[in-house]
Amino acid sequence: MFDHSIAKLPSCPVCRKPVRLESAKEDESGRAIHEGCYLIALQDKAASGMKKPVSNLRHRPMQNP
Repeated sequence: MFDHSIAKLPSCPVCRKPVRLESAKEDESGRAIHEGCYLIALQDKAASGMKKPVSNLRHRPMQNP
């Protein structure tokens, strides 16, 4: 059965899973993002010296965002 409440949630720009607004963080573009996804993306961005926004980075899905 399809859960309509999930369909209305924004998707994380990193893992593409729904982000519950109660626990969402905001990326530099103002989009909802899982805190764990944002931290991983920031670490990868810093380690590689990349200049592109965190939301352009793609990572493996987190186990329990």
